[in-house]
Amino acid sequence: MYTRLPTLLTLLHTLLPLATTTSHPASTSYWQISPPLNTSDALTAGLPSLPLHSQTLVYNGTRHKRTYAHHPSLYTNNHGRLFLQYSTSPIDEDTTGQESWLSTSTDDGTTWSEGVSILPTALLDNQTDTGPANYSYWCEKNVWMRAVHPLAWVPIRVTERERATASSPNNTTTNNNQETLYAVSQTTLRYCWSASTKGTKGGGRIARRIDSKGNAVGAPCWTEKNYWTEVARFNETIYGTRYGMRYCEHAAYIEEYLKEPDTTPAWGSWLYGTKMYAEDGVHDVQEPTHAVWFDGGNSTYEKGARDERGRKREGKGGEAYWQRFWRDISNSNTISNKLWTEHTASLHGSSWYPNTLSQYNNSIYETDIPDVGSKAHYGIVPPNPNHPSSNPLSLPLRFLIHNPLPNPSKYRQPLTIATSRGDSPAFTGIGVLRTNASTIIAPDTRGLKRLMFSYPTAIVVGQGEGGQKLVVSYSENKENIWVSVVRVRDLL
Repeated sequence: MYTRLPTLLTLLHTLLPLATTTSHPASTSYWQISPPLNTSDALTAGLPSLPLHSQTLVYNGTRHKRTYAHHPSLYTNNHGRLFLQYSTSPIDEDTTGQESWLSTSTDDGTTWSEGVSILPTALLDNQTDTGPANYSYWCEKNVWMRAVHPLAWVPIRVTERERATASSPNNTTTNNNQETLYAVSQTTLRYCWSASTKGTKGGGRIARRIDSKGNAVGAPCWTEKNYWTEVARFNETIYGTRYGMRYCEHAAYIEEYLKEPDTTPAWGSWLYGTKMYAEDGVHDVQEPTHAVWFDGGNSTYEKGARDERGRKREGKGGEAYWQRFWRDISNSNTISNKLWTEHTASLHGSSWYPNTLSQYNNSIYETDIPDVGSKAHYGIVPPNPNHPSSNPLSLPLRFLIHNPLPNPSKYRQPLTIATSRGDSPAFTGIGVLRTNASTIIAPDTRGLKRLMFSYPTAIVVGQGEGGQKLVVSYSENKENIWVSVVRVRDLL
């Protein structure tokens, strides 16, 4: 039997003392930043800059002659190596030619290896190359566009006994267990038969095993296929002709893993092809963040009444819940320019997406958190056990990385990190991570590029006094991939 590896959030659940708060916050009580954002300051919104430990350009689109890059996804195996997936394409977003690439770091994110493709372009036999490789080219020919982009990392711990009876890569060994790591990508299918007949479908998920040194092992495999996989003729691309369209050995486990609240990815096949609305039935929401667990129990709650991940069982003790945020992607006449929030007391998220698929009647509410209308990242730093309970660094620290400055040009800057500490979910501190994006932008044919630092992803590395760091990756102008590292103690 293979078992789920503990994530940082899981480790936190085992360390947290029982909290004293017992109710969900009002949706208008999250943003307690003072002073208010200066909307006339297009670069920093009047906010202080965070001191950076390091800042590194991992992928330069122009240098690689692949001038679209986006969708970064980070992971650490806690044995000295960081893994970073990102999408790259010759010119345009979500079009034929878009692949998933991988870089790694062995110094906590300061330097990175040269990127390599781990999921190649999906071309038919009569598509000998990507041609002009732009959105307009494929639209004019009424041809399905098949793209892949990083979705998530899924680690699986397999015992030595199981590994001895199955072929698998020689990965990191920990406590007589082996870690099998999958880099998972979402397939994105674009079609544009006419001005009124165009859109996006999700054609399933493809994964690749990655060894402990960051090398792709074996052939790409599928964790999910659907009707659109066949319609887009993936079986006639390299994924069928060379790799056989096989399911991954751990496909079922991977899909279940990606339904857990703290590991649900921002994208999915159903969500790509279906409009999902908030509680008002008007605002269209997409790209949920990972969820963070709020433990609202009391001191009489017994330790043995927690589940295997350190969370309270339902119906016991005080109120506890998961919380996450959603992006509002409504049209320009409707968009709220706020983040929307959702809560569930279900330990495994059985009451919300993706375990429950519903276009309407979703308990997703507008907050007072300003947002330009882009993907955010929500996470938590485990409390430092080396500090006494009276020290602020002993409290759980949640962080929200996003673009809080709405503007008519839809520039996604500045990119900021807001923080909430202790039992309160309210964000009271904030600092600028990056701003002032390059004004030299390689052209695309979809008109989607502009000044931006967006689509952040983050992990926590290091331990001990002053050792914890927040490693953040993001895209600049949808063509360059960066990593910035900030010490946790320097967050505001």
